[in-house]
Amino acid sequence: MERQTLQRRNPHVSSAEVFHLKSSLNLLSSINSENTDKIKLIEGKLNSQEK
Repeated sequence: MERQTLQRRNPHVSSAEVFHLKSSLNLLSSINSENTDKIKLIEGKLNSQEK
């Protein structure tokens, strides 16, 4: 429903804006994956220290 509301408000989103949003989403997704990997590494080291 949120998407429909946004489309009604501004149905003329430019291709450049869509491209920018997709690029930003890809970058954030990549950063999220990197951070997830780092957290797993840190958790693994902490768990090995506890043993």
